[in-house]
Amino acid sequence: MDALILRFEEDVEEDVKPLSKDEQIGVRNLIGQLQQIREMARKPMLMMFSDFRQKWIREPVSEFFQNVTIEIEVSKAWKTKGIKPKKSCRWNARRILPVKIAEVYSWEKYIDAPHNIAELHNMRISIKRLRYSMKDFLSITGRSLGALQVWVNFQKLLGDIHDCDISQDILTGYLKNFSQEENENTNAIGLNTLIQQYQQTRQERYQEFLERWADLKEKDFRGNLLKIIENRSTTKIK
Repeated sequence: MDALILRFEEDVEEDVKPLSKDEQIGVRNLIGQLQQIREMARKPMLMMFSDFRQKWIREPVSEFFQNVTIEIEVSKAWKTKGIKPKKSCRWNARRILPVKIAEVYSWEKYIDAPHNIAELHNMRISIKRLRYSMKDFLSITGRSLGALQVWVNFQKLLGDIHDCDISQDILTGYLKNFSQEENENTNAIGLNTLIQQYQQTRQERYQEFLERWADLKEKDFRGNLLKIIENRSTTKIK
């Protein structure tokens, strides 16, 4: 809830694509309702810490999101077999990291379709797992610092895409609460403008993602990274 409020407040104050005063009205009304819902949810949540039987998800929260459908199931991490705690970090990394890399690339077949929202989100989760696994084994993958930054950038790009998807769903669901007549007034003008901006931003980030991914394939990034992990290459990945 806090992230949504902050995001929409930043949209109102945006300098690059500023909203007009009329457009800001609807967005500020939405922010006000979110803040009210947050406050109503906060009080019972505080009570929950003293009484765990207290239900902290109240009717207003459920009522607000009843028209918003966000059902994205996060995929489970692939299991790595053959890990031996008594072996060295290098020995275990050579077994763990290739599995994490394979998990990331298992989502590649879905990336050419922009409507594969769940798959793109799960790819981001898999990249996050690989990124932190690589960071844990940095002592043996020091030569692949460039590769680590590559995954950081991809995680950020896919995160921006996911934020746009979620924001569009929230705004669209909120608009459904208006009647047709209300949709024509200034209360909805700003929300519709914001939806269009999120759609444009999403398209830009998605195209950038595809271009960067194509560049990785051309350079055989995956093969070079595996060689470094297996200690068969002295080439740094940039």
